[in-house]
Amino acid sequence: MSKYRTKIAKPEDIFVEIRDIVGTRITCNTLNDAYAVAREIKSVATSEVPNRPLVKQHDDYEDDYIKNPKESGYRALSLLVGIPVSIGDTTEYVGCEIQIRTLLQHAWGELTHEDTYKPEMRIPGLIVVLSKRLANTLAVLDEIAQDIRNELDKLESDQAASILPPEPAAATAPGFPLQSEAGTAATEQETAAPPQEPLPLPPTPPLTMQTIQEAFLAVFGRAPNVEENLYNGLLARLRVAGISSASEIEGALLTMKSSIEDTEREYSQRVSLNDYGRLLYAPFFKDRKEEGIQQVRAVFEEHVAKEQQFETKYQVGTEVLGTVVHVAPDYALVQPA
Repeated sequence: MSKYRTKIAKPEDIFVEIRDIVGTRITCNTLNDAYAVAREIKSVATSEVPNRPLVKQHDDYEDDYIKNPKESGYRALSLLVGIPVSIGDTTEYVGCEIQIRTLLQHAWGELTHEDTYKPEMRIPGLIVVLSKRLANTLAVLDEIAQDIRNELDKLESDQAASILPPEPAAATAPGFPLQSEAGTAATEQETAAPPQEPLPLPPTPPLTMQTIQEAFLAVFGRAPNVEENLYNGLLARLRVAGISSASEIEGALLTMKSSIEDTEREYSQRVSLNDYGRLLYAPFFKDRKEEGIQQVRAVFEEHVAKEQQFETKYQVGTEVLGTVVHVAPDYALVQPA
């Protein structure tokens, strides 16, 4: 705490200078889980809901050490928020650091004692090298764990789609009292005849792979380039969004196409949605267009950020140390150290 000695002259300065008086940690199974938790916390801290339990006190309240690990190999998401605490008639916001990391990232911290190191401590060079190697190895395992989760989710989605009940037939319109041509109540003779049963409406045809392909063809003038094993997941996603016909899929795709033109133009030199991506995000554009635009932009920004980071760190022609993680007959995958 020596770095605060010259900054804190009175008790009130503590809340201003120390932004992490309180600390808590959330441990998640996978990388995607960690980012999902962070999104939920940020949505609370940045919302305009009165009496919310967390507030964003500073613009630079977020650090992503998963995408940009520390030199030591440390990986986690860090959010600095304020917790409102009543003190007399006033409310003070106590700074709290929320650390979000995976089980493997947590294991690395425990094994290397990273959480017990002090800034002024001198760490032996061998420990630094070995800790970083361990961090890089566990990062590869985290990616494999995420791939396993993605495949299991896809399998679960496919199984759910295969057991969904058939779409129910549309309900018929209720009957109404008979009226004469003049608009007055019908006579007893007219009402004596039994009313004709209204013809039932034909059931809505179930969504199929062909339904998706026809809607895509109508919008883009060609069949979608999507592997067959991905369609069951797409069909389940469309049903959850309340889309039950080719015309609704077509409408969502048309709205999406016009809504993300500027975004696609902005990122056209670096990344674009493939046909599967268009169908995957189309349900958002049925009635949540703004959310859909944000989702697509977030995907583009994440891809470009990773690409730029990789190009900056590993330039063509440079030699780097790494660990071979996969070997095939004609190539090998290496995790840079």
